[in-house]
Amino acid sequence: MDIALEECPTKESKDPDTPDTDTVSVVRNLVPSPIRFDMSSGRVRYFGPTTNMNVLTTSNPEKVLERLETHWPICTVLRDVSPDTHDYLMDLYWTWYNSVLHLVHSHAFYHDQERGGTQFYSLLLHVAMLATGFRYADKTRKDIQRLMMSGRFGSTLHEKAVAMAKLEIDSPGGIPSIQAFGLLADIDFNIGKDDSGWLFAGMSLRLVIDVGLHVDPSPLRLSVRETQIRYMVLWACLVNDRYWSLYLGRPTTLKTCDIAPTCLSKDFTSLICCGPSGREKMLTTRIYEAQLQLMDLVSPLCDRSGVARPARTTENYFKIVALDEDLHSWYDGLPEDLKWPPRQPDMPMSYFLLQTQYHAAFILLNRPFVHYGDREHAHTAINDGKTAHFTQLSRSVCAENAARIVEVFETYKANSDLAQMFFTGLAHIGTAATTLMGEAVLLTDPVQRSVVISQLRSLREIIALMAPTYPPGHHMVQVVDEFIRSDQLQQNASPRSTAREDSTHQNSRLGNVGRARHVPPYMQDEEQGTQGLPHKRARVGNMNPYLFTPTVPASPSLQGLPCLPPTFWESLDFSDLVFADQGGYSDYGFAWNDPEVTPMQQEKS
Repeated sequence: MDIALEECPTKESKDPDTPDTDTVSVVRNLVPSPIRFDMSSGRVRYFGPTTNMNVLTTSNPEKVLERLETHWPICTVLRDVSPDTHDYLMDLYWTWYNSVLHLVHSHAFYHDQERGGTQFYSLLLHVAMLATGFRYADKTRKDIQRLMMSGRFGSTLHEKAVAMAKLEIDSPGGIPSIQAFGLLADIDFNIGKDDSGWLFAGMSLRLVIDVGLHVDPSPLRLSVRETQIRYMVLWACLVNDRYWSLYLGRPTTLKTCDIAPTCLSKDFTSLICCGPSGREKMLTTRIYEAQLQLMDLVSPLCDRSGVARPARTTENYFKIVALDEDLHSWYDGLPEDLKWPPRQPDMPMSYFLLQTQYHAAFILLNRPFVHYGDREHAHTAINDGKTAHFTQLSRSVCAENAARIVEVFETYKANSDLAQMFFTGLAHIGTAATTLMGEAVLLTDPVQRSVVISQLRSLREIIALMAPTYPPGHHMVQVVDEFIRSDQLQQNASPRSTAREDSTHQNSRLGNVGRARHVPPYMQDEEQGTQGLPHKRARVGNMNPYLFTPTVPASPSLQGLPCLPPTFWESLDFSDLVFADQGGYSDYGFAWNDPEVTPMQQEKS
């Protein structure tokens, strides 16, 4: 007994100058560390200078057990979903969503599901994946019809996922929470609920920081698969963040400067495949790799805030030239089988989206230089003859790339179902549609105008085919139909307007100073000799909403409506726009006729 006491001395026999082992351990845990394993949640997360003390006070092993106890089989949570329906919806998710945006690692997901793990699986994520798959489901199936809902939610799966998400906010998890909130954001976008979708996207992107996906995880000595999955989820979130910025006008949440260089310099192939680097790349993998590189190139187009003071026109132009060269270099570096036209008829959907994203990038790049007329308070450089060439060049680039987008979607429509298109396709179509609408207003040549209208008709059919899956498409169809109808009315009224104008000119040459004449914009172009160049517009009476020349946007901002990029809408005079409410605008009593007031967008809630 004495020997035992001698070998295991008590605390009282310790040297008072020697620090206690427990104290050393606590102090070591209190030292700030960018990322470490959180024992309270069982996950790796980001630790700030005060997080350590908070975790020590709230750490409770029972919480981990409580979270594991909520790992119920999916059949007990969704009793109205049969196993066949479940497998059908999951297949749709993997085929039409995850193949384009690599968000969930299938092997890790099913591995944790079978073994009760929570590192890469959660019930919320599972239900969100089913709700996403429902967007692509055949709505004529009886089992799918039982899941349909009218009103706020598109399906009972979506309703269930939102209810579970509210509970998840109280105790957010790790990577599964990031993925689930991201999916819910996309679902809300698909049904036209951009505000709530942006909230879900914000929670997903902020959890990226909290979980520590933005810092170098090498000190943790994680497994190769776990490290690769963390990078894969990070890149998917980066791409989604830039989608929200480019097409919905939201500021980016994840800045490149906030991400560790090691996270940005990893090989795309190993991140996507999560397999040996010597493996031959799959076609979808190579397409996604090219997509990531393209989205990295267009990141300077994000966060172009209209509040900031605009730079000089020449300075902006040189930036455009530099990015234009980068985009061309990126395309030249693509493998031949990833370039246009397709080498085989069964190319995956992601290939076509890669092409349309490339052309949409040129439109977003050049659009700030396209001015649809003069405004009294526009930048003085706009009226400078030196910038007229820049404007015309940017306008031609936008029109050409919009036509290319039409060509890509027409090719895809010939062999595939547009109802299964990924949601970014609708944004690309909206970018092309508004560009063609603005171009049609400016064109004075009837032949060229008819070509543009024909392209708009083609886009209208494409949008209509996507509308059953994406309800905002119905509003887009209405806007395009109204534009085409107005163009037809304008063309039919052109001969009468010309005859009336000649008669008025002969009978009353004097006394017409200061009068507003009902002359279509293309007639003004001919009289002024501008051939479609910017000119001052005259106020007219109760004319057709499209019988005018758009004015200069208030700022080179990329903020705008969902799916309908802002160039066309920002350039319209709202006092003349009679169908503005169809595009998501409402008159809230602002004096749009006041030259000192810049029209601002008002989105419907």
